[in-house]
Amino acid sequence: MFVSVPVGNVRVTGVELDSFGLFKPPLGLTTGTLDASGPTTINVTIGNASGPSWSVPPTNLDGGDGFRYDIACDGQEFVGGTSNGSLRAYFGAFNLFLNSNSYPCPLSIFAGPAGTRGVDFGPFGFGGIEVTRKVFSPSAGGFVRYLEVLSNPTHANLPVSVKIESGLIATNIAVAPSDTNSTYAVVDSGGQVCCPPALGFVFGGIGAGLAASATRFVNQDQNIWYRWDVTVPAGKTVILMHFGIQRDVTDTNGVQTQAQALVNLTDPDALDGMSATEKSEVVNFGIP
Repeated sequence: MFVSVPVGNVRVTGVELDSFGLFKPPLGLTTGTLDASGPTTINVTIGNASGPSWSVPPTNLDGGDGFRYDIACDGQEFVGGTSNGSLRAYFGAFNLFLNSNSYPCPLSIFAGPAGTRGVDFGPFGFGGIEVTRKVFSPSAGGFVRYLEVLSNPTHANLPVSVKIESGLIATNIAVAPSDTNSTYAVVDSGGQVCCPPALGFVFGGIGAGLAASATRFVNQDQNIWYRWDVTVPAGKTVILMHFGIQRDVTDTNGVQTQAQALVNLTDPDALDGMSATEKSEVVNFGIP
C-alpha cells in the first residue's frame, strides 16, 4: 500500500526478489489513474517488462532485407549491419542526450505485442521531463524509426536540448545536411567495397514546425550527431521522430531514395504502429 500519492496518472512497477533481496527479471509495469474519491487498486502482472542490465542481450529487429537493428537497453543500436554478421555499421548509434545528460537503461523495457516490431524504453525523468524511447522497424527491414517522447507533467514550460549521437565505421559524407535543408544525411565508405554498409540518418520532414537546430557530419570523422532545441509546454507531450537506414556497401543511391521517402512520409511503413495522438505530437515532421 502507498499513501500520499498525488491524484492523477500513475505508473506502478512490480518486481520479484531473489534469496539475496535483489530483483530478478522479468518485471511488471502497469499504468492507472488515481482520483479524489478514495483508494484505488492497481494490479501489476509480472512478465510484461524487463530490467535495466547490460547483460541482457539486445533486441534484434532483423529485417527481410538481411539487415539488423540490435537495440540495447537504453535504446541505442549496438553495431547494426547484417543479421549474419558479415557487415558492421556502428560503434553505438542513436544515443540520446537531453540537456547533455545521457539516457540510461531505464527500469522498464517493453517489447511490443506478439507479431509487432517495436520495443519501448522508459519513461525516465530528466529535470522535470519524462522521456520514453519507442523503437520500431518494419518486418521487411529498410529502416529503424525512433520516437523520442518528451512529456512535461509540471506547470511550467520547459526548454530542452535533445541530441542524438552515433559512432560510425563509414566516414565519407555522401550527402550532407546542408544539401537537404537539414532533413537527412547519407554516409558511405567512399567507393570502397570492403567495408561497412551505406547509412542514412533522417531527422526532419517537409512542412515541419521544428527543424534540427544543429548537425555535425564531417568527412573522415566517425562521430556524427544532430540536435533539436525545443520547449515542451506545461502538461503536454512533444515527440521528436527520426530514422536510421542501412543498405549494401555500394547502394548509396538506395539510401538516398529511402531517406527522401521518409522525409516526405511516402514510405507506407513510415508511420506504422503510431497512434493518432502520437502523430499529432510529432513536431519535426509535417504529419497530415
